[in-house]
Amino acid sequence: MIARGHHLSFFQAESQNLALKVYGESLYDNIILFAPTIDSFSTISFENLNEFVQEGGSILLAANRDVSDAVRDFAESFGVSFDKKGTEVIDHFENDVTLDSR
Repeated sequence: MIARGHHLSFFQAESQNLALKVYGESLYDNIILFAPTIDSFSTISFENLNEFVQEGGSILLAANRDVSDAVRDFAESFGVSFDKKGTEVIDHFENDVTLDSR
């Protein structure tokens, strides 16, 4: 991504330095959210992320079988829903055979 001219910033959900805007201006064009089990952030809210998208930003959201209710609600605000907790998607043609035994 850096080779394509992107500047990358990494934050943990509990980071006190996490902000989406400074003086009303967005700091980012895109956000990749790898926090499927997070219930809240330390300095921003899911409403702030929703506003970020409404103002033209993009979010790539990663989830897993333990996706939190807060992340589910956030995704639902964009028309994306997840199956019930614990659900997995398994490719039975190109997979790790040990997953079939679950």
